[in-house]
Order: sequence, then structure tokens, then C-alpha cells
Amino acid sequence: MIETALIDITPTEHSARVASHDLIGERIWLRVQGQLLVDYRATVRIERIFDNCLDLLMVPPHQLTDETFQHL
Repeated sequence: MIETALIDITPTEHSARVASHDLIGERIWLRVQGQLLVDYRATVRIERIFDNCLDLLMVPPHQLTDETFQHL
């Protein structure tokens, strides 16, 4: 869960904040020419508890499902 977030972006020609997918994060669409500088800082609270993450198997990227990629 994001507790606080601050994003500082250099001036752009156009920007819009749009709804996120599955209520995960926030998307910002930009139109800019030249260099774009972004500074993003956030404080998050992790609510998942794993007994032992080392028990999870590694999956090669080419075997990941479409549903998985949207969260990477």
C-alpha cells in the first residue's frame, strides 16, 4: 500500500493521469519533446507475509503468463 507519494516532472506539452489496472498504482501519460526528468519518492507498507520466499521456484521470463507481465 502506498502511504505517501511525490512525483516531480519537468514541464510537458500534455499530461494526464489515468486510472490504473486492478487499482495497482497510477498511470501518467505524457507528451514531451527533448529531455524528461522525473523524481519519484514513495513510502510503502508491505502487507504480504511469506514464510520462506526461497521456496518459490524461478520461472524463466519466456514462460511467464500474460497476466504476470502486467505487474512487472
